[in-house]
Amino acid sequence: MVDRTSLPPDFTSRTVCAVVDSLSSFVLAEVVDAGLPVISGLVVDDQGAPVSGAVVTLSGGAEMAKTTDRLGRYSFPNLSLGAGYSVEVRGPRHGFAPAVVAFQELDESVDLFFVGTPVPTPAAPLLRVGPDARFAVGTTASWPGTLGVFTLQSSATLEPGGWSEAYEVEVPLDGAAVVPIELESPWRFFRLVRP
Repeated sequence: MVDRTSLPPDFTSRTVCAVVDSLSSFVLAEVVDAGLPVISGLVVDDQGAPVSGAVVTLSGGAEMAKTTDRLGRYSFPNLSLGAGYSVEVRGPRHGFAPAVVAFQELDESVDLFFVGTPVPTPAAPLLRVGPDARFAVGTTASWPGTLGVFTLQSSATLEPGGWSEAYEVEVPLDGAAVVPIELESPWRFFRLVRP
């Protein structure tokens, strides 16, 4: 039996939530040979909470990657006896130390426990909107950094649903991303967001 539930069942409302990879009524299971080693384990944060969505990569005697489930679990079954393996974990919101564990010759099943520390998301850089004689339109929005890290959005009001991508053309200039702005546009408010 495979547990696909993503939230605990709510028996009072007769609700069960699940995450599936397809709309098929069949679940494909992997046949596990009990005589072969398994590398499995758990990925948690520094508070002990499971880290779901972390990518755990196996290399060496076999090459594969798994994504941790909602409980932070992963498993690499049916590995070769005596082969060398490295296991690496990466998470978009966590840093891991150590991030890689290596085995010279795997001779039995092992459980690995990775603990991640949250990586702070850098704040958006200061956005400057003002006159710029280098462009024919005369006004630009600019921010320090590289192109593509942030998207410039604009709105005529500060209403929550009124934001849209302002301009598609970003010009790299003097270590900044620069976007020429037409003064006749209805956009009066600008912000930077991560794509």
